[in-house]
Amino acid sequence: MGCAASAPQPVAKPWVAEPATQVAAAQVAAPGTQIAVAAPASTTMNVTCPAGCKEGDTVQIQSPAGQLLQVVVPPGVMAGQQFQVQV
Repeated sequence: MGCAASAPQPVAKPWVAEPATQVAAAQVAAPGTQIAVAAPASTTMNVTCPAGCKEGDTVQIQSPAGQLLQVVVPPGVMAGQQFQVQV
């Protein structure tokens, strides 16, 4: 995790970032009852792979909302190249 990413820029295609969203079901629903859950809005961003990093390395980025996230550099990406994450 020694790599540090540059500021990400919003884009159009996704690469999923951690952490995953967790949803708690209403406690008043009876077993077997279907409930509707709205997924939170997401933003797709371009991240530049930092110097010294390569595929499989974990880098820390900051989402537009200010949340710090750990993302893995995808296969085939090396330092200086951009990859996409969905936050």
